[in-house]
Amino acid sequence: MANSPRDNLAHWLRDAHSMEVGTLDDLRRLASRIESYPQLKARIEQHIQESEGQERRLKELLESMGESTSALKETVTKLAGNVQALVGTFFSDEEPVAESSSELRNGAAGLRVEGLTRGQRRDSLRR
Repeated sequence: MANSPRDNLAHWLRDAHSMEVGTLDDLRRLASRIESYPQLKARIEQHIQESEGQERRLKELLESMGESTSALKETVTKLAGNVQALVGTFFSDEEPVAESSSELRNGAAGLRVEGLTRGQRRDSLRR
């Protein structure tokens, strides 16, 4: 039996909400660790605010349809983020790879996250 378009929409909204919840966890953890790149930290904090708004709107949409969020999907998404964070503790995000401080400054200032998909942003921020 095929799902109705409404069921498909509710399923998609639940998935999107779970991804936002997981992304927020990841971004908050990342923002708390970044010290050497204040511009990047500020952009991540701005992105956290944007993601909080998206998470809230998705939840409101689900509720307006008489649906709820998925605690199971949120838990799995958070767990995956925690595993990623645990692995990340073995590697420093703060080690400069540039030859000089000016190269490092120019590289950090040139980072752009606008125009990327959510997955690309998350992957670029985890590196």
